[in-house]
Amino acid sequence: MKIIRYVFIFIFCSMLAFPYLNMEHNFVPDIELEKKQEIAEKPTFQLDELYNYLDKYTSYFNSNYGFRNVLVNANAQINFWILNKSPLANKVLIGKEGWLFLSPSVDMIISEKMDYLDPGLFKIMKDSLLSKTRQFSKNGIKYYVMFTPEKSYSCREMLPEQYDPQRIKNRFDAFVQKLESNPELNIINVNDVINASRLASKDTLHFKYDSHWNELGAFPVYQHILETLKKDFPLIEVRNKKDYKQTAHNSNHGDVSDIINVGKYLYEKEYKLICVGRNSVIDESVFTPGCKESYEFRNVKNKDKPNILFLHDSFGLPFKPWLINDFHQVHSLWVIAYNFDVKMLSQLHPDVVVHELVPRNTPLFQMQLKSNLN
Repeated sequence: MKIIRYVFIFIFCSMLAFPYLNMEHNFVPDIELEKKQEIAEKPTFQLDELYNYLDKYTSYFNSNYGFRNVLVNANAQINFWILNKSPLANKVLIGKEGWLFLSPSVDMIISEKMDYLDPGLFKIMKDSLLSKTRQFSKNGIKYYVMFTPEKSYSCREMLPEQYDPQRIKNRFDAFVQKLESNPELNIINVNDVINASRLASKDTLHFKYDSHWNELGAFPVYQHILETLKKDFPLIEVRNKKDYKQTAHNSNHGDVSDIINVGKYLYEKEYKLICVGRNSVIDESVFTPGCKESYEFRNVKNKDKPNILFLHDSFGLPFKPWLINDFHQVHSLWVIAYNFDVKMLSQLHPDVVVHELVPRNTPLFQMQLKSNLN
C-alpha cells in the first residue's frame, strides 16, 4: 500500500515539475497561439539586483511556463464554444449572434470612462485639427479629416444588451457634427453614409469576427469622399459600383477573433472590388497582405486629376487600389500616431490631403485609452 502511495506522490510531483523542466529544456514544444504575445526573456542572475531579478523572473515564468499556450488555448475554446463567454473580457466582447467587438478599454465610442463631448477635451481635438489645417493651407494644400466610426457604431445593434444603440449613435454623431460646424475645418462626415448603407444593403458590410468593414462597406464611404473632394477639385470623377468587378472568398483572418485565439475556426465572406472601368489600372502590390506602410503610384492616364496624400490607419487599406484609378499621383502613408511632420509631408506637393482615422488613433482618445489602462 505504501508503495502505491509513494508512486502516486511521485507521479503527482512529476506532473507539477514537468512543465517547469519543459520550460527550461523544451523537451516537448508548446503549441503556438494565433495572437502573438510578448514573451519575456530569461533574466541573468545578479546578487546586487536580487529584487529586480525576482520580478523579471516572475514575468519570464508567467510567459514561458511549460504548456502555457496549451492551457491558454484550452481556456479560450471552453469559454467561447461551451460557456459563450469571452476568454478576455477586458479586450473582446461577444455580442448578439456571435458578433465580436473590441471592448471599451480599446473602443472609445462605447467607453464610459471619459466624456469625449466634454468642452475641455473637445477643445484638444479641435485645436489639433486646426493647427494641421492651417499648416497645410500655408503650402496651398487642402487638408480633409475623416473620422471612421468603430464597428460598435456601424454594427451597434449587434452589441451585447447592456449597450444602448441609440445613445452610441447620438454621441458620436454629435462629436463629428460639432467638428463639422467649424468653418475652418474640412471634415468628411461619413456617418450618414454608413447608416444609409446599412439600411439599404442586403449584404453584410462589416466583418463579423474582425474590427473592420469589408470592401462592400468601405465603397460607399469612398464614393462620399470623392463627392466631397469634387466640390474643390471638379475634375475628380465619381465612379459607381458597375465600374468594379466583385469577387468573394471565405476568410478566417479576423483580428478580434485572433485576440481570443478562436480565429482559425471562424470563417466568413471577404469581398474584393477591383476597378475595371474607364482607364482602370491594377497594381498587384496593393493587394498583398499587410500592404506597404508607405506607397506611391503615378497614373499617367490621369494627368488632369489632382495629386493626393492619403494618411490612413488599417480602415483605409481598401481605398488604396481605388485611389490609383481616380487621382494622378497617390502617396499613401499608414499613420497610426496622430502626430506627424506637416512640413515634411508638404514636400510631397499634394493638392489635397485626406486623413482617415478611427477614434482610438486621435489624441483625445489616446488620452482616454491611457486613463482606461491606469
